[in-house]
Amino acid sequence: MTAERSTVVIIGAGPAGLALGRELRQRGIQFAILEQAQVGESWRRMPKQLKLVSPWKWNYLHASSRGLFSPNAQLTRAEFLEYLTEFARESKLMVMNGCAVRNVKRSSEGFAIHTSRGEFTARIVVNATGYFSNPLVPEIPGTNETEIPRIHYAQYSDAQEIASRIGRGGSVLLVGKRLSAGQIALELFDAGLNVGISHRTPIQFGVDDWLWPLIYRTFAHVEALRLCFGPGRKIDVRMPGGRVRKLIESGAIKCFPAIVKFERDAAELENGATLSPRLIIFATGFAPALTFLGSLALETCPETGVPLTRNMESVSVPDLFFLGFEMVRNFQSRFLRGIRKDTVRLANTIEARLASEPVRASKDLSGA
Repeated sequence: MTAERSTVVIIGAGPAGLALGRELRQRGIQFAILEQAQVGESWRRMPKQLKLVSPWKWNYLHASSRGLFSPNAQLTRAEFLEYLTEFARESKLMVMNGCAVRNVKRSSEGFAIHTSRGEFTARIVVNATGYFSNPLVPEIPGTNETEIPRIHYAQYSDAQEIASRIGRGGSVLLVGKRLSAGQIALELFDAGLNVGISHRTPIQFGVDDWLWPLIYRTFAHVEALRLCFGPGRKIDVRMPGGRVRKLIESGAIKCFPAIVKFERDAAELENGATLSPRLIIFATGFAPALTFLGSLALETCPETGVPLTRNMESVSVPDLFFLGFEMVRNFQSRFLRGIRKDTVRLANTIEARLASEPVRASKDLSGA
């Protein structure tokens, strides 16, 4: 079977992949966007009640989108998903939906990409699978034997669905201590469920609700100052202050030590106590999606698993770039505001590299 050839293959049709596609199209660079599901799939699976915790003026992907919403608007999951879908349509991006990448190898063309929809070759590959594509669940002894139902944040839809599943007044134990855990805890509590939070280290809270209007108007300037002094450390997204903090401090939402072991119908905690919740939800974050790059001897950070990069390019695999990952360029890189900036920089890098090394013509998969 003949492989489809493209100059650049972008893996993932989330914010990063779509934004890069638009920038490459504007530069006349040939590309293909491969998506294992649909445009914006990670956002499609987000909790129904989720809202972005940053304003629109930080989150648009291209200057042409700046006026779609008021600068300080706080978009819902559904609104941002609709924006991504329209962004792809308006930008004339031909996304190959249902195209799961299974393996990427070196080839005479640069890279050979094996997918569920056939073979592709590319001069340059950009992994834009993003932050939310690989749910991370800690390894706890007894996991395979316990009968306690467990899900990850990525499988959580809304509190009403959980209430109908385990009954109002049922007990839910959240594992985690940051933004997602706080948001879910408040939703579940308001749905009449008995909520507990298990965490290994102390919870640190963000600002209270009344400070958000001020934060919305000044945070961009604060971050600009931070960037003046270099990439900085990654941002610790803390549990919200405000109401959820008051519920925790009052004991209405109880806190427990970390789980050290599962039994058939109970979870054993660090202090020796046991709990038997009706459901456990792991709000324990996500890991980079890199399995399909296993053939490339990719160097990663031993602590975080994030690819080691220089100017968004793998330090061990030339012409393999990463976009939308933690600290790929600076502390903003995993956030929408950072993706918008990094995308332009990466498109310029790709344009300069291709200009210095002519590439033979190949089949146009982008519509460019």
